[in-house]
Amino acid sequence: MARHAWVKQGIPARFRLGVLEESAAGRFSFVDKNTYPVRHFTTANGVRVVPGGSSVRAGAYVARGVVCMPPMYINAGAWVDEGTMVDSHALVGSCAQIGKRVHLSAAAQIGGVLEPINASPVNH
Repeated sequence: MARHAWVKQGIPARFRLGVLEESAAGRFSFVDKNTYPVRHFTTANGVRVVPGGSSVRAGAYVARGVVCMPPMYINAGAWVDEGTMVDSHALVGSCAQIGKRVHLSAAAQIGGVLEPINASPVNH
């Protein structure tokens, strides 16, 4: 079992416990579980999130120097280390671990514990 198995077990449990909540960004509306809201970044985080439809859930670790090219998605519990680029149409699944200075090319999908259900965390 993974070194931090409780994290792997906790993420799907929180999704099950969450309730649907409405939110908006400009003229776009969304309905999602309230347990892992979208994460907000500031310049102090040192993460570049280019406009165009990218999302990072709260509970994901995104190191300084990461570049997020739209549209991309990083799920709760994921770890993306410094200097990495998450390119357009890329997905980093829950609890997936991406190392330093990795370029996740366009349309790359790195599965996590929710993809498929009960899978082990993915390390790259």
